[in-house]
Amino acid sequence: MANLLSGETSTVTPKRVIETADPVIDQIFKDSKEDRVSGFIQNLGSLTLKQKVHGLLLLSDDEFKDFQGRRKGGAEIQLSAIQNVALGLVDTEDYIKAVSHVRDSLPRYEVEAEIRRRYHGQYPADWDLDLEQDCRFKPGDDLITMKEGRRLTYEQAVAFTKFENVRKWYRNFFFPQVTRRENPLPLTMATLSELFKQKQSTLFDPHKPGTDITIADLLPVLDYYQYEKEPDNSENCRVHTKVRQLAGIIKEMEEALEK
Repeated sequence: MANLLSGETSTVTPKRVIETADPVIDQIFKDSKEDRVSGFIQNLGSLTLKQKVHGLLLLSDDEFKDFQGRRKGGAEIQLSAIQNVALGLVDTEDYIKAVSHVRDSLPRYEVEAEIRRRYHGQYPADWDLDLEQDCRFKPGDDLITMKEGRRLTYEQAVAFTKFENVRKWYRNFFFPQVTRRENPLPLTMATLSELFKQKQSTLFDPHKPGTDITIADLLPVLDYYQYEKEPDNSENCRVHTKVRQLAGIIKEMEEALEK
């Protein structure tokens, strides 16, 4: 397994999740030996992704099928509840999304466990590295954890979330305001600075990483549109270039004031 920081190669073979005892899972099954599936389901909410997969891998084939049936039954109850309040939902689109999610989705832990069970435990040990969870990720932090099908580290998730927050503001709000045909906003340093500060104040949440944006975070967004997304659109790139120049000046002014 390659060491990404040093470039060295380690000869240590990582262990699969079921090859290392987990005292939490062991205790759950010990306390519920008469019905291990019920005991596992009752404790699901307190388990990490890795523990959930670990527990499901320790179930027998019959127990695993029993678990899948009970979990699906719980989803059907939830679906029924959604349908019962459907008439009270204002947004039909949100209702359809909620129903589709309950009806069609499978929890990641069940998918991960089912894949590993197909190999009877003899799957590549590296697969389990993706089950490790960084404790810095918190429920409701709104971090984007996947990019192009690849799971992001915490640092990558914060950086990408910040990038997306700024990108959406620029593309969906600022860019249309200064390029609209009728009465466009003037493309000036004052306009950029004022509107960006408004976004800063409304977006920032001390409990949500990636919301502490600065004008410097706008620069890679402009490079993305100019050099990756729209290199052949000369009219748009003219705007991106002008905005980048203004953002660069604002950034230098802010840094000078901080010194």
